[in-house]
Amino acid sequence: MNGFRPRDARVVITGAGGGIGRATAMLFAQHGARVVCVDIDGDTAAATASDCRSKGATADSRPCDVSDAAAVVALSRCLRADWSACGVGVSVICPGVINTPIPTRVRLVGPLAGSRDRAVQAFRRGHSPDLVARAILGGVRRNGRLVPVGVESTVAYRLHPLVPASLRELLARAGSRR
Repeated sequence: MNGFRPRDARVVITGAGGGIGRATAMLFAQHGARVVCVDIDGDTAAATASDCRSKGATADSRPCDVSDAAAVVALSRCLRADWSACGVGVSVICPGVINTPIPTRVRLVGPLAGSRDRAVQAFRRGHSPDLVARAILGGVRRNGRLVPVGVESTVAYRLHPLVPASLRELLARAGSRR
């Protein structure tokens, strides 16, 4: 799968309703890919697909909640194992702090409750969605299994194996509580 060329490839972009996902869908569409825009908000996914089509690309949309990061990684590993012999590549993107409206749309709980203004300010200092989309395109072209974007994400990715499994599981459970 090395040397991936987006022209006429079918790509599925999660979170395509806005921010990084939208920028990525638009970039792949610009490079001639057939894009499937997936987002928890079906209307925004459809709007992105429509914008891709207005640029001459083939695009469709589907609503889907992919908020369970562990499930997404597990699914991607299964898809890579099952379909790699057929030329299908799957890349999981691990963005760092990206300038998107995420902190204005999520419910902050626990120690983060009441700190929305600080979160909004922190995200404004993050990488642009367009920069992340370019990193994603590069990662997919290399058939990267996992594509960290930004220094903070790269450091976390490199340190991940050093964290004991029991602590990773505890953090995953704490992060999945709503």
